[in-house]
Amino acid sequence: MCAIASTSYSPTETRKKEDDLLSSFDDYISRCPVTQNTIYYLCAPSRELAEASPYYEIFKSNKTEVLFLYTPIDEFVMGNL
Repeated sequence: MCAIASTSYSPTETRKKEDDLLSSFDDYISRCPVTQNTIYYLCAPSRELAEASPYYEIFKSNKTEVLFLYTPIDEFVMGNL
């Protein structure tokens, strides 16, 4: 099973460690609305930069879950799927 950073948590929640922010791909899919047929993701050097990205703003305002990919292999994998 692969663990992926996600925006599924509320920004007001307190998290103790980075692992608490990870989600499985199956969990992400199960939380998507039935009408959503697109997987949204954002590649960035860190979670903090992903959350501050102007590309994330529209998803945040629409409360759409986005996968954050910030480990070196993530961008390579997504570009080769």
